[in-house]
Amino acid sequence: MHLSITKLGDDGDLLTIEIASDLTIKDLKGVIESESDFGMKADEMNLYYDGKLLTNENRTLDQANLKDYDLITCQRILSNVPLNAEGGTGMRLSLNPQNPQQLFNELRSNPAVLERIRRSDPQLVNAVEQNDMNAFMQYIVSRLAPQQIHRPTELDLLDPMIQRRIEEAINMGNVLDNMEHAYEHAPEFFGHVLMLYINCKINGHPVKAFVDSGAQMTIMSKICAERCGIMRLIDIRFNGIAKGVGTQKILGRIHLAQLEVEKQFFATSLAVLEDQSIDMLIGLD
Repeated sequence: MHLSITKLGDDGDLLTIEIASDLTIKDLKGVIESESDFGMKADEMNLYYDGKLLTNENRTLDQANLKDYDLITCQRILSNVPLNAEGGTGMRLSLNPQNPQQLFNELRSNPAVLERIRRSDPQLVNAVEQNDMNAFMQYIVSRLAPQQIHRPTELDLLDPMIQRRIEEAINMGNVLDNMEHAYEHAPEFFGHVLMLYINCKINGHPVKAFVDSGAQMTIMSKICAERCGIMRLIDIRFNGIAKGVGTQKILGRIHLAQLEVEKQFFATSLAVLEDQSIDMLIGLD
């Protein structure tokens, strides 16, 4: 079967993997670790399907009722939101101003953590339970202000290090204000955009192609070209370097290939890349 994998809070590519349905959830985590750039080990990730955590790693994908091309959400197991005892009573959440969106998502998916901090931070918990990002941001700003700005005033304000800390705190306050303004007036900017993939055929072989309306040319990985039986047609005189987010070696060009999409046939040329994670990318050409 094929499964589409996305990382929670990441607007990057959607990973599509092929895996046997009789393998276990634990095996699936291993495949995601080896084939993705999520930066997570198998034992560091939770997998969610239809909003529910996939428990019991020894279950097969069939037993978990996963179907072909289902969407799985991958999330790092919550470990970077520390709970520190203060004065021996209650628990207090250590806020991370660098990524409030990630903190908000992690808290929403971890009811146990919410219960542990409910007594010390009821306003924060209430905002998360009501899925109110504006209230959540206001709470973070109110917590950061005394921690990051007022505290340095007790020190030597002429100390260059203290001045840098004050400047950083003010800049972070401006960033949070800007983010809060965006949430209020342009919430669509924070929506998760799924990448556009289509099922097609090249030379009669099924391929899942990524549609990239900003790519200059249509490209294919060397492995996919070999699978489709068209590597023999590559013109190595057209080798070079593809530049975008990073660089990759272009092995050459296949001047003409048959592209089939939903029983419609098109002619296409293909630049073949040596080390390309996506089988095929359909560009502007």
